[in-house]
Amino acid sequence: SDDPEVQQMWASGEPINGLWDMIRIQLQLQRTKLNATDICTDKINIILVYEYALIPAVIMLIMACCSMRRKRFLPHFLSGRPGLAHPMNILEDRSFRFSYALAFGIAAQLCHDLLFGDSDLYKRYITSRPEGQFKFLHVLYRISEICLYCVIMYPIFITITKRNILFFGMGTIYMWGLTIMSILRLAWLDCAALTLESHIIIMIKFLPSIGCMLGLSAIFPYRMVQLILGKNASMRVTRLEYVYQVEYVRDLFINKTDSRDSAQSNSAREKLKQALRAISYQRRIGFRYSPRIICTYTAVGIVIYMVLYGIIKEVSYWIKLLTDILDLLEGIIRAIGIGGESMLQDLNHARIYIRVFTGIIMQLVLLMIALLFVSMVLFDPINAGLRSWFLEFMEYYWPLTVISATVLLVQFLLVRFVFNSSQSTNGNIAVKNRHLYFNWAYFMFYFNVFWGLLTATLRLLKSLVFNVCFFSRLDWCHFPKRFQVFDEGYFAYVGLLYVENAHTNPVMRSFINIVQEAVHGRERFETNPFSKQKQRNRGNVAMETAGLQLQSVAVLQDAKHLHARSPSQAELLAMDSVISERLQRQSSMARKRSRTRWFLALTLANNPGLRQHRSHYIVQFNAALKRKSTQNVLEDRADVERVQAAATAVV
Repeated sequence: SDDPEVQQMWASGEPINGLWDMIRIQLQLQRTKLNATDICTDKINIILVYEYALIPAVIMLIMACCSMRRKRFLPHFLSGRPGLAHPMNILEDRSFRFSYALAFGIAAQLCHDLLFGDSDLYKRYITSRPEGQFKFLHVLYRISEICLYCVIMYPIFITITKRNILFFGMGTIYMWGLTIMSILRLAWLDCAALTLESHIIIMIKFLPSIGCMLGLSAIFPYRMVQLILGKNASMRVTRLEYVYQVEYVRDLFINKTDSRDSAQSNSAREKLKQALRAISYQRRIGFRYSPRIICTYTAVGIVIYMVLYGIIKEVSYWIKLLTDILDLLEGIIRAIGIGGESMLQDLNHARIYIRVFTGIIMQLVLLMIALLFVSMVLFDPINAGLRSWFLEFMEYYWPLTVISATVLLVQFLLVRFVFNSSQSTNGNIAVKNRHLYFNWAYFMFYFNVFWGLLTATLRLLKSLVFNVCFFSRLDWCHFPKRFQVFDEGYFAYVGLLYVENAHTNPVMRSFINIVQEAVHGRERFETNPFSKQKQRNRGNVAMETAGLQLQSVAVLQDAKHLHARSPSQAELLAMDSVISERLQRQSSMARKRSRTRWFLALTLANNPGLRQHRSHYIVQFNAALKRKSTQNVLEDRADVERVQAAATAVV
């Protein structure tokens, strides 16, 4: 090793026990060396750039307010100016959805740097970390930096919302300035022993935000040139034939061509196309996603990108550190040589024997101690540690808790009493005071990013708890609708329902039972003429058809004559024909009556509101009204009699 401490250790002839001290020292040196490559200083202080950017930001904000008129608060004072400007309109307008998404992408990058990195504002104005009673000031510094980012990003959203030549021109200059300074900040990084590869890796971290800035730097001048050339129809009002709602309604009235012939001629190809169409994204001409959806996906995607960058960077750091440690150990073993290896082996064998016997004895002793003093040894330190951690957290972050609770309460009150329109119903939610709502939604985005991380963690914890609690419920799918096939238990349960419905459907089983009873009864009656004759001889023929008790009308007058001689085949056939005709007439009437009653019961069960229109229900209802009216008349008559009696007593 080239390290002077290591060379001095070998020169002094210290024993092998100093090997671990040498490894520890070398490990610290390697870690310090790796950390040195990550400590970079910016030649361009971006916070100072943001502070100077406040001047054009405030000027553009004042101009935007002067271009608006007040409609409710003092509308005639100073001709209704200045009014309340709003940075975005993401409820109705979908023409500039990608511009809004790029702007929110830059904001998401700033929020990530604020949350997972050191506060540049804090490092610029505060030389030491607040201690003692003033620990909470660090949280207030972060909140002030959030407010700074809100004002810095406001002109970009104002430019997208206003859409005129003046604001597009100022927005272009403003966006170009921020983009140039951000690129120069990455190009002029001052890092100790920084290689070109490490420099490129650091630039990859800010690639999404730089891409969003370059996109807006190209969109703003392009839109301004369109306005100057007079091609502003697509920016002011979206043409009716290109609104996706109109296109969708128009397609509803177009007759769809029947493609059965082509499907039959190319069945395999059509099936393959349908399968691919079911799993692939189908773009509809004229359809435009909501700006809220696109902005949310863009911001979340950039945050995920930044988190993955941090994870990959940390993992690569530890891999490099472990690789250096292994190289160091290999060099030490080679320096010891063969004699050192044999010496280490002998020492290890002796130590192993001693440790085996010592371990058996100590195992019993430690087991008894652990069983007797487990609460004192284990739980008390953990509880003390948790208590100290909780107290330190509350002492340091109590302003964050208070501010978050206050913001959530104010947000609830504003939504309930200011933004919620009187036209809102259970099925529709309408928004009023839209300019104020757009400003509130814009400023709350930066706070909701941090609140969203907390709620996402809580959502994972709650889903974990509920999934474990209801893991045995096969009728509950733990995956989204399109991924239900990956839940084998739920998929098996659905298959069981299909099988049960195919074999035990109550309506189907009732119908089959009725049909089977009718068929079996008729077969028993028609396939055994001699048993029918015996039943006629007894004077009572009982048959069960369709669940009905049928009595034979063929009662012969001369029973003794029938006992005296056996009937001929012709007589039996004639008697069978007569009974069959009468049975068919009676069974057809019974089937019609049963079918009618079945459909009536089924209709009333599916439509409970029709029950009150039944004749017997109306009769009962009228009788109840009559009883009630009679009772009211009697009560009124009793009241009149009491009044008359009181008047007579007074007289």
